[in-house]
Amino acid sequence: MLALSGNPFAALALFETVGRPALDRLAGDSHPGPRRLTLPLGKPMPLSTVRRLLRGSVSPEGRAVPAPGNAASGAVFSLAGCGCLIDRPAGPALAAEDAVDVWLF
Repeated sequence: MLALSGNPFAALALFETVGRPALDRLAGDSHPGPRRLTLPLGKPMPLSTVRRLLRGSVSPEGRAVPAPGNAASGAVFSLAGCGCLIDRPAGPALAAEDAVDVWLF
């Protein structure tokens, strides 16, 4: 049994990071979990004191672009058009073109 958060984005992030790899492994997949890429950022990101998984998309130019708007875990509307999670590590501000890990849905 996997218990997910009641907040839509938190449930999605938990499923992608823990649930999908567990189900893939149970199904016999030798490469469980979401497909991960390292891509340049499409725009700068401010300082973050904690690691965050941000909703986002991959631009036609192959850049990771955070979704605009409300980033609260209960904000369902901002999930529209998202196709990935951007793994933003804790640390200083990131400039456009800095590399980040991206987890594709």
